[in-house]
Amino acid sequence: MYPIPPSYEPHVSQLPGQHVASRNPTLWFSAPPLKEICHSGLDPSTQSPSQAPSWLGLPSASPHEWLHHRETQQRQERILQEGRGRDSTEMPRKTKEKGTKAGAQKKKKNAGADVEAESMHRLALLEKELLRDNLALRRDEARRAKASEDQLKQRLQELEAELEGARSEGKAIYAEMSRQRRALQEEVETRSRQLEEEVRRLREQLEMCQREAEAAQEEAEQALAERDRTLAQLRAHVADMEAKYEEILHGSLDQLLAKLRAIQPQWDGAVLRLHARHKEQLREFGLNPLDL
Repeated sequence: MYPIPPSYEPHVSQLPGQHVASRNPTLWFSAPPLKEICHSGLDPSTQSPSQAPSWLGLPSASPHEWLHHRETQQRQERILQEGRGRDSTEMPRKTKEKGTKAGAQKKKKNAGADVEAESMHRLALLEKELLRDNLALRRDEARRAKASEDQLKQRLQELEAELEGARSEGKAIYAEMSRQRRALQEEVETRSRQLEEEVRRLREQLEMCQREAEAAQEEAEQALAERDRTLAQLRAHVADMEAKYEEILHGSLDQLLAKLRAIQPQWDGAVLRLHARHKEQLREFGLNPLDL
């Protein structure tokens, strides 16, 4: 936005359609020609605020500004119409007479010059009023821009405060996350060392158990082999003893039978003598041996 001093008054010293310079050298406005103002074809009832004339210097006008512009344009048109009416009434009508006196022509020329000067004066006043309206619109726009700038600055300060708070919060979160990461990393390293130590200890135990198992297996195999050998020896000894006992038993039985055969006649005679003596004794007692 361009700064517009409140004391600005446009200097109308040139003809319409030329550049009009203000007292402030930083501002230049281009006043439109009268023909462009009067015959631009703008209809205030059909034009929208976004269709403002380009010579107003407004990129986009609000409804309030457009209403003010419409009133200004209508006032300018009324002034121009009044000026045209005066010109038409003051200008002498043409007559059918071709010959006129030199004094009458000079008077008409003077009257025409006066009318032209008055028209130029009215146009200058109109241009001055138009520039004042344009300046008022510029001032309103500058005030709105200033208010928007203040709002944007306030919003920027709020956003900066929020950003600073977010940064502080982010730093705190980052510090906390870093601390937790370090603690977790230390815990993981400690746990890893413990697990490695436990794995090493378990491997040693496994190796020792494997060695013990191999030794026990060897001992068991040796014991089984010794047992098998002992059993074989015992079985052989038992078989030998059985054969020897059988031989001894058969020899003893043969000897016993031989002795029995040799002594049997003697036993038979003794038995007969004993039997006869018992019979005699029974008869002595009056008993019949056959009844017994």
